[in-house]
Amino acid sequence: MFIEELKEKKEKYNFTCKMISEASGVPMSTVLKVFSGVNENPRNSTLQKLSKGMTLLERQMRYVSYYDALTEMSKSKEGKKMSEDISIEEFKKRLSLDEVHDGAAAYQVNARNKTIDDFMALPEGTMIELIDGQFYDMAAPSIKHQDIAGELYYLFMNYVKKNGGNCRPMIAPTAVRLDRDNKTMVLPDVLVCCNRDQIKKNWIDGAPDLIVEVLSPSNWYNDVKRKLDKYKNAGVREYWIINPEQRVVWVYFFEEGDTYKEYTFEDKIPVRIWNDKCVIDFKEISEYI
Repeated sequence: MFIEELKEKKEKYNFTCKMISEASGVPMSTVLKVFSGVNENPRNSTLQKLSKGMTLLERQMRYVSYYDALTEMSKSKEGKKMSEDISIEEFKKRLSLDEVHDGAAAYQVNARNKTIDDFMALPEGTMIELIDGQFYDMAAPSIKHQDIAGELYYLFMNYVKKNGGNCRPMIAPTAVRLDRDNKTMVLPDVLVCCNRDQIKKNWIDGAPDLIVEVLSPSNWYNDVKRKLDKYKNAGVREYWIINPEQRVVWVYFFEEGDTYKEYTFEDKIPVRIWNDKCVIDFKEISEYI
C-alpha cells in the first residue's frame, strides 16, 4: 500500500534511510528492507509509521524557508544532499520544527487550539484542514486523485441535473463546518449536500449527506480513521473511501451501521442516499484515468 509513492518521495527529496528511520521510528534494518524491495509486503503499522515520518520530512521541505539549512548542509561531504552525516534531529533543529501528527503534519509548530477564525485567516489557496482545533496539511493531490474526484463530481452533478431535487454536489476545496462549532473545518474531495439551508457563503454548515475521500500517502490515516469517526458522529449518511493503489472503494452507509462494503474498480457502485437509483460504473472511470 503506497510503497511506490513512498519510494518516489524518497528519491525526489533525497531522503536517506537513516533520516526516514529516525523520523518514523521504524528500525533502520526494516527501512532498508522496505526500500530495497527485500520486504515487499510490510505490515500496515510499518507503512503508517513510514508515511508519518516522510510526511514530517516533506513538510520540513515544503513549508519552511530552507535555503539557509541547505547552505549549512553544503558543508557536509554530500553537498546539498541530506547526507547520512546529518541526522533528523539536527535537521529538525535547523528548521525549527519539532512535532508531527498522525496522518499529516501541523501547519506550524504548536498549531493547536486553533479556531475557524484562524482557518479563515490562512493564505488563499492553502490546503489545510482544521480538526478538533488542530491544523492538518493536505499534500498536493496527484493527477489520478484529481481525475477520480472530478469524474465522480461530474457523474453526481449529471444525475442531479437529470433527476432534479435539492441535492447539490461539490468538489474540493469546499469547506465544511462539520460539527457546527469553531474547532473543525474539513475539505472533502467530493460531497453531496441535500439540505440547501446548510449552504452558506463560505462553507457547508453541518454534515453533508455524502462524502467521498480519495486516499493518498500523506492523508490516508486521516481519511481512514480520524475523519471516518468524525463523519460518522457528525451525521454524514454515506461515506466513500477510494484507494487508487489497491483499486478498491469502501462504502459506509452509517444509517445501517458501522460496517462497510468493499467494491473494486471493476464494479458498479450504487449511491445509497439516492436509493440506489444512481449507479457509478468504476470500470469506466478506471479506463478513463
